[in-house]
Amino acid sequence: MTSDPVKTGLRARDIVAWLVLTSCLLALAEHALRDPRVYTRLPVPEPYYRPGVVPRGRSLDVLLTRVENVDVLFIGSSIVRTNVRPFRFDKLVSAKLDRPVVSFNGGLSALRPDPTRLYLERFWLDRARPKVVVQGVRLGDMLSTTPAESDPFLAQGRVEQHWMRGTVWSDAVGWLISEVRMLQYQGALQRLLDAIERRQPYAELVVGGGFPVDKRGWERRTTPLAARKRSGKLKDYRPYDNELDRESLRGGLEALGRAARSCRERGVRYVVANVPEHAFHYGRPDGKLRYAHYLESLRELAEEEGFLFVDVTDGDLSYGRRDSLFSDYGHMRPKGARWFTEELARRLITLLRETLDAPAR
Repeated sequence: MTSDPVKTGLRARDIVAWLVLTSCLLALAEHALRDPRVYTRLPVPEPYYRPGVVPRGRSLDVLLTRVENVDVLFIGSSIVRTNVRPFRFDKLVSAKLDRPVVSFNGGLSALRPDPTRLYLERFWLDRARPKVVVQGVRLGDMLSTTPAESDPFLAQGRVEQHWMRGTVWSDAVGWLISEVRMLQYQGALQRLLDAIERRQPYAELVVGGGFPVDKRGWERRTTPLAARKRSGKLKDYRPYDNELDRESLRGGLEALGRAARSCRERGVRYVVANVPEHAFHYGRPDGKLRYAHYLESLRELAEEEGFLFVDVTDGDLSYGRRDSLFSDYGHMRPKGARWFTEELARRLITLLRETLDAPAR
């Protein structure tokens, strides 16, 4: 029995037509999800370990429609996100160098040094194409011994799971999820239904992560430290009690060294900056000695790896007793972030003048 060529031809044409129509619809949907008028009204997708990653990437993408690359990229944990104000930094540095300077704050929640290094290599360097990377750290970050490949926070992200496997196939899948908007919305409907059930405001879903940031990635925290203390949210914090040896910092130091080498291989200047914390963290009798040991370990690493280390406190803990600067024992209020940003900008002028090839004033 032979098949009817007319019917066979119709079926083939139907299949082709269906494929073309489906492709067009998918392309339209993908285009719509890239339109700010659309995605800013939808719940933020969560392909990464935290909802706040996508809004930061979007802000950077918008910035890169106006400039070729980012001059200075700040990376680290949430203390970088709250304590560094890019617009203020740009204003000060641009005035000193007599040329426009563009910076971006890439601080992300709960990232210790090695996960930050992984994000630098997989997310920030190719996207931002920075000339200078400034990684902010504190002693609490440096005490982490968990490598990125086994970090429990990163393991929650669909994209990061593929980064952590490190195979060609997993890298390809991770890239697809990070670049194709439709793939990023997997599970979005269920999250929306769950939010409705617990009566979560829709606006929080649109912001992503509950912490709105400005166009350069800075997060404004205004709650005073005294209010945080009264609320009991800080009752479980304890001063640092780590051993005063380099071994206790080994995991963090190795991660910074790897980040420095990754930047050097790409021709990017790398800087490590000590991010000031409240003096509460150094409240034990040996607190001053512990702080000095932490700073000296970073200076030694900087000399070994050939990068610049910046400490705006100059080893003095007195700044950390100014409660008005802080929202908790690590995250600063706008006043504190302004102080830290201005001090950091002043100490980076020479390096930036050399790196950005700007005319001296």
